[in-house]
Amino acid sequence: MNSVNRPRKIPRSFFIAVHPVLMVLTLAFLYLVTMGWLWPNGVSTKMYGQISDLVFFLGTNYNKYMMVATCVLLTSHLLSGFVSLVLCYRLNLRKGVTVLWFIQTLLFGFSSLQYLLWPHYAIFSIYND
Repeated sequence: MNSVNRPRKIPRSFFIAVHPVLMVLTLAFLYLVTMGWLWPNGVSTKMYGQISDLVFFLGTNYNKYMMVATCVLLTSHLLSGFVSLVLCYRLNLRKGVTVLWFIQTLLFGFSSLQYLLWPHYAIFSIYND
């Protein structure tokens, strides 16, 4: 059997941080959708430019849809956080690392969860770059 196909043992301290660009984009999107629902006027035009006009338009004209979008996003991030806890338990990771995975997955969703779902691919790509 080829060494590429053989699964490696996952270290108990296995943790990979999400790419910083994905961090910024995910948190900005969560912020904009939530502000569009709760306070459409509160999005800074200096920071977000014309996106703040879009958030204002959607928040004032389609507030219920923004509420649904916010609830779906928050629910999916919460569920993916709990899935990360189960996966960390199954991979036998340390408690501190499990807390890191939970917080990161709670904030960044699938961008973080993908490393726990397919850890062998993540390890393979790290060691073969």
